[in-house]
Amino acid sequence: MNAEGYPDPTADKAVRRGDKEPKQVSELIRTIKAAAALAGYEITNRIHLKDQKTGRRYR
Repeated sequence: MNAEGYPDPTADKAVRRGDKEPKQVSELIRTIKAAAALAGYEITNRIHLKDQKTGRRYR
């Protein structure tokens, strides 16, 4: 919603895109979990990643 209370679809799309983690991050987390499972371990806490190029953090 904008300041007047009306829907603002452009801003809504931008916020949703900014909050969504890239597909490659999701795939990396799945791979890490699968590797741990193959080794007989389980990930019990959140995995925190930082992109070395952009500095963006994924939690």
